[in-house]
Amino acid sequence: MSLSYYVLYLHNKVQAREIYACRGMILQMASREWEAWHNHDLQSGRSLRRYPSIQYKILDYRLSVVALESEKKQLFDFAAQLPKWGSLNKQPVQLRFWKMHRFDTSFDLLPSFRFYRCDNFLPMKSEQYQAYQRHCQEYELPPDAPLIEHPKTRNFFAGLIKSRIVEQAQSLGAYVDPDLLQIRLANSPIRHSLTTYYKETRFSKLSELMFGVNLSWPVHLGLGFGVALGYGMLRPIKTMVTD
Repeated sequence: MSLSYYVLYLHNKVQAREIYACRGMILQMASREWEAWHNHDLQSGRSLRRYPSIQYKILDYRLSVVALESEKKQLFDFAAQLPKWGSLNKQPVQLRFWKMHRFDTSFDLLPSFRFYRCDNFLPMKSEQYQAYQRHCQEYELPPDAPLIEHPKTRNFFAGLIKSRIVEQAQSLGAYVDPDLLQIRLANSPIRHSLTTYYKETRFSKLSELMFGVNLSWPVHLGLGFGVALGYGMLRPIKTMVTD
């Protein structure tokens, strides 16, 4: 299954902690009818339970908007407004167009592994975190350990990565056979911490996460939870030592 998406690179350099505020600024410029841009249903106000078709990220050190094919017209309409003044953390900011690219990808399984690194992977919401707590109780491990080193816990998180790939690929319209999908973690500790996602919501975050998978994941599209706000960015790496 093939997939096309677009990346709008803005000229503005921002920091990761400003992504949520940047989204708010852009939403002031976008039409309220563009549900995908704020990822909420207009009638109920509830979050849309689907893979976000608009994602706000930092790419090439600049604020960027990634849009699936379904949001192409809205993205082009927004880009046509630029340059345009907005407010970021109560300070005036002029958003300026830098460049836009289209990317085409597929979710076919591969005969060999592709290797990735992620430093802001959110693997769990409440349901997964409850399972993680039960796992830690079973093996007498601290759930807030700063390093993930125990083999059983590494297998637990490898399973979460696999689940996110299968579920999110399906949300994008692609079927990935879980029985054929393979995940291999790098033979190195994974850093584990708590991060404030937004509105003081706390999430477990994995960093220095390196893994191999027999599938090519589009690097501009996030993996895991929080991808609308720039989490789950994968960076290709050439090779690694696996478990």
